[in-house]
Amino acid sequence: MSEAIDYNDGKIHVWSGGECPVHPKSTVELSYGWRWIIEVRAETVGWSRSQPFLFRVTKQHIEPPKPLELWVNVYADGSYGKLHATEQEALDKKAGICRTVRMHDGDKMTTTHDYNEGEWHAWSGGECPVHPETLIEIFTPDANFTDRRAGITHWAGNYGPFLFRVTKQHIEPLELWVNVYDNGQVLVHKAAGEAEYWREVGKTCRTVHMREVTE
Repeated sequence: MSEAIDYNDGKIHVWSGGECPVHPKSTVELSYGWRWIIEVRAETVGWSRSQPFLFRVTKQHIEPPKPLELWVNVYADGSYGKLHATEQEALDKKAGICRTVRMHDGDKMTTTHDYNEGEWHAWSGGECPVHPETLIEIFTPDANFTDRRAGITHWAGNYGPFLFRVTKQHIEPLELWVNVYDNGQVLVHKAAGEAEYWREVGKTCRTVHMREVTE
């Protein structure tokens, strides 16, 4: 069985017809053989057309999880107990003097919300909302994990409802492909395939792969 293709990887893919392979609200770039169409919604593309074309996802759309409420018992020494799905369950599990705190994400759960701001968020299942290399802290009903890579976390709901916050955001360095011509002309492109496609016929040039310096 062939491995499923991840069309949300930001790479250029060839498409020759079929149902839309990404979320309808994702943003894509297209090339129909003679020019690139930049920043269009996937739902507006004629994916069923038989003539092959190139595309890549520039902004993946991820549906937000359902709003979630959780309760946790916080004790005077700063420690806290397990997460509970209901207030009554939390009250029944109180062990000593503590306050029962209601955790509510509510209106923050929108497609435009920035999960990288360092605040705690409730999570009940879905696709990873941050970069896989981002470091996070997780508070599950059974354990607390610190400095854990988001990419190895079970976001689909294996833990049940849990809390998380970003401790160190990972940002991919900017990459560009530059066509440098002998006459001094320089043209910048966002992908290797794009740079290759736009090389001017009859002119000598070299394509330089440039990457942002982060250290």
